Amino acid sequence: MTIGRRRRTSALCSIIAALGVATVTVVAGGTDATAAPTSAVTYAPVDQPGPALSVPQATLDAAVTCSQDPATATRDVILAVPPTALDPEMSYGWSYFPGFAANKWPYCVLTVPDHGDGDVQVAAEYVVNAVRRIYAESHRQVELFGWSQGDSTSPRWALRWWPDIRPMVASMAGFAPDNETGGGFLAPICTIACFPAAWQELRRNDGKASNFITAMNSGQQTFPGIAYTSVYSLTDELAGPNIGPRPVSPLPAAPNVLNVSEQSICPLNVEEHLTFPASPSAYAVVMAALATPGKLPDVSALDKRAICSELFQPNVSLASFVTNEAKIAAVVPQRILTGMITSEPPLRCYVYANGTCPGKP
Repeated sequence: MTIGRRRRTSALCSIIAALGVATVTVVAGGTDATAAPTSAVTYAPVDQPGPALSVPQATLDAAVTCSQDPATATRDVILAVPPTALDPEMSYGWSYFPGFAANKWPYCVLTVPDHGDGDVQVAAEYVVNAVRRIYAESHRQVELFGWSQGDSTSPRWALRWWPDIRPMVASMAGFAPDNETGGGFLAPICTIACFPAAWQELRRNDGKASNFITAMNSGQQTFPGIAYTSVYSLTDELAGPNIGPRPVSPLPAAPNVLNVSEQSICPLNVEEHLTFPASPSAYAVVMAALATPGKLPDVSALDKRAICSELFQPNVSLASFVTNEAKIAAVVPQRILTGMITSEPPLRCYVYANGTCPGKP
């Protein structure tokens, strides 16, 4: 048996090379409100009703497609939320969707603007609408599932600022999240320019979280009644570092929170960010979480020996891994170099107490 046989860094190398040679077009930052110093902000309380959605209803509705009519679902429906820079089919179509189908689990797929590279505050509105719509049609709670942004910033922003959707959500499960200070990988590059979501999800060069992350984590980070399961890697170069006194991925400890490092399942695992969809240990934990809506999975019941003997999760072969990782490596550099801006998008006015934006009447 070979444990944690990995290595898959070619996709990341391609992205780094692209960042080093590309010519980019830089545009001005956002327009909704001035970015306030995080030390001087009073945020809206966690029970303040959420604002009206700014995206047209027809546009929001068109972004949701489902494997079956939610009204016919006999279990909680899974909502697949995409990561930064990738659409859901490229992210999960070759990895998790076959597992959902094999288990006969109903699922809906959310597509957000700009391949998830735009303002996450906008992407979160799509999450809010999708949860409301699935809940209304199925009369069941929703299980949120995602990778990176899809397991952290966009659904967590939705849950923080729209409290009405919290009772509609049973679970949130996924892998490679940015939960604490944001990842530091892109911070040196963003001293020049970055796409909007990168500004919001990075840890700044001074070690502090972005205004977005700080606001998202204000008040409280998790909410009772929702079972949170996050799988992360100690060797994740984007959603990291996850070693030391302040790791990026884990959520604060709570009875309804389960943070699982891949290395606690397979000690020799060296998973990196872009190969996570193929990880057998992440798949085992996430699928166990989704199998029990509203409850945390029993990780001790997993067959770690069998899991760690596999190179890929059950739906992924060597050929499909190579094919799909090549597609990801080809498309990500182009997408993350599009729509670059020179500063973090300003926080929306609803973030602040009484909806009063700093610097505005």
